[in-house]
Amino acid sequence: MAPVKSEKDLKTVFKEALKEKEIKWTERLLRWRYEKEGKQVPEEASLRERAGEVAANAREVVSKRGKRVFEEFRKAIKP
Repeated sequence: MAPVKSEKDLKTVFKEALKEKEIKWTERLLRWRYEKEGKQVPEEASLRERAGEVAANAREVVSKRGKRVFEEFRKAIKP
């Protein structure tokens, strides 16, 4: 990782790190949900793409409605 030059750079790095964690967490939730429902888990690339979409949708909903993040994630991952 390159050294951080300013506070703005630090915020950007922090936001990207959080976004990556959201996607990984969403991947785990999706994988769990597929397994729980007895469905075949999609291949890694497909699962990651879907997780990115779900996380983006959840962020949008949270920013518009101002509700708690966990509740919105639960709603977003329902098939």
